Parts: sequence; C-alpha cells; structure tokens
Amino acid sequence: MEVQIVPKRLLAARSHVRSPRPTRSQTTMSSTPPPAAEVFDDVLAALRSEMLELLPQEGPPTEEDFDEIDTVFANEYETQPQVAFLLAMGALERLDDVSDDLGWKLRMRAEFFTDLGMVSSALGQPRRAIEYYEQSLEIRKETQDRRGEGQTLNNLGNCYLNLGEPRRAIEYYEQDLAICKETQDRRGEGQTLGNLGGCYANLGEPRRAIEYYEQSLEIRKETQDRRGEGATLNNLGNRYADLGQPRRAIEYHEQSLEIRRATQDRRGEGHTLIGLGNCYSNLGEPRRAIEYYEQSLEIRKETQDRRGEGHTLIGLGNCYSNLGEPRRAIEYYEQSLEIKKETQDR
Repeated sequence: MEVQIVPKRLLAARSHVRSPRPTRSQTTMSSTPPPAAEVFDDVLAALRSEMLELLPQEGPPTEEDFDEIDTVFANEYETQPQVAFLLAMGALERLDDVSDDLGWKLRMRAEFFTDLGMVSSALGQPRRAIEYYEQSLEIRKETQDRRGEGQTLNNLGNCYLNLGEPRRAIEYYEQDLAICKETQDRRGEGQTLGNLGGCYANLGEPRRAIEYYEQSLEIRKETQDRRGEGATLNNLGNRYADLGQPRRAIEYHEQSLEIRRATQDRRGEGHTLIGLGNCYSNLGEPRRAIEYYEQSLEIRKETQDRRGEGHTLIGLGNCYSNLGEPRRAIEYYEQSLEIKKETQDR
C-alpha cells in the first residue's frame, strides 16, 4: 500500500522557488561523491547568484540561506536523492559552525535531520530514516515545535508501516492526529487519516481502511490538496481491489492518475499505474496489465524508487507466467528478488 510522505507542510507554499542550475558537485555524482559540505557550498553559491536581492552575497550562511537550501531539498529529493542527501548532510556540517546563541540553529538542525530521514526513506532505507527522524523529534520537543513534532511522528509512522509494523505505526499516527487537531492543521489531519487507513489495509481490514480514506478524501478536497487527493483516490482503488471489486477500483485509479499527471507527481503516477496493472491482471487481461506495469517500471527507475521497482517486476513476472512464458517470468522474479534483498524488503 502507499503512504504519503509530506515532509514539508510548512514549505509547501514556497514550492515556486526555482532550483539552482546543476552544480559542479551534481555533475560529478556518477564518480566519487564530493564532500557533503562542498555540495552545500556549490548549491548556496548558485542560489545567491540567482537571488541577489534576497540573500547576502558574501559571508557565512545565514538563516535565510539555510531556509532556501531546505526549499531546494524539498523540490529535489525525489528526483536526485543522492545529491539531496549530501546537500542535507552538508547543511548540518555548516550549521556546526553557527553560534549556539542564534535561536534558529536548533530549528534548522531539526529540518535537516528530517530531510535526511526523508531521503533515506526515498532510497528504501527506513531503519536509517528512523535514526534521523528520532533526532529531529528530540529537537522538536525541546523547542516546543508542536507542528514539527506532529510531522516527525507522522514520518516515523511511515517508516514502521514500510517495515511491516502497522500496529507500531498506528501509535505514531494517532499521536500525530491529536497534534493536528490541537494545532488546527487540517491538511496534516487529512494526510494522517490516510496513513491510518494504510495501517488497517496492512492489517487486512480493507473496510476499516476505506472509512479512514473517505475521511481523508473529504479533507483533501476541502483544503485543495490535489496531490493528497490523488494519493487517497489511489488507496481507495487498492482497497476496492482487495474486496474483489476491480472495476470499481479502476474508477478510483483513473481519477488518481488524472490528478497525478496534472500535478506532475511522477512517483505517485508510478504507484497508480501499478494499481491499474494489478486490476487488469485480476480481470484476466495480462497483456493490458503489462502495458501499465511497463509504464510504472519506467517511472520507478526514473525516480530511483527501488522498492517500487521490485514490486512492479513481480507484477510483470506474474503476467508472463499467466501467458505461459515461465522463463521470461523467472527473469523478472529474479530481478525483483535482487532488489528486495538490497532494500531489505521482506
């Protein structure tokens, strides 16, 4: 099932900020990765050259500099996760040079620990992500950042759900939901209700999951959260597929696909395409299913979604098995098995 990670609720309105041009560090990622601080310095130099009136043109990094770096991370972590990881790590290194007397230092440390957790999750490393999120959570509590605390609890829930521990995930999501209501964070409430739905789906309770998804969908529409709406429609499709209603599931998936393409949500598009492939496979139309799986596989590779790539390869293997091509099916299963071992996806 799909959980939605919305790591930067408070930065969403700033997504119009243009990412800097590719830097010297980005162009060398195919060989030996550069030091993290060098990546940070290169991206900051590019930002300062493009934002002459907003950022200082010399001197050590300021609070505004770190905020803009954080925004670049939010825009880029899914498409360039290795570079994004180095960027966040470099930011933490540069923050070590900032005076402890500056009140914003702790806030930014929490943000960049969250960033490292996010990119670790995107790279299929949930246990590593948990370590970073726990460091972020400690700072959020220390600084009484309730919204940030809720956001981090939500991300921890996502990690445990991806590790196959839905009951533990529910504990984190319920804490987050209480904070969302306390702080009147309706968008966050919609996200967390959807993730609770994912837990109950994982526990084999699709009807209870649907109840949470329907509450989530209502809030997504109310808050005009189009990406969240696309994710929730996809999850509803998956649950109706679980209930043996593939044609009803297809209706939800098609609505989801339209939104995900409109919002340029490439990773989400990959999720929805595999859902459509599953439905047509269940309807006994393996060749049509293959068309959707192949589209999904292309996006999984593009977005470096290794876990998703492994799941899509299984779907392709199943289709070729059903078509009476066992050797070709085995090729896909073997590729999937290799990825599952790499990502510790049990």
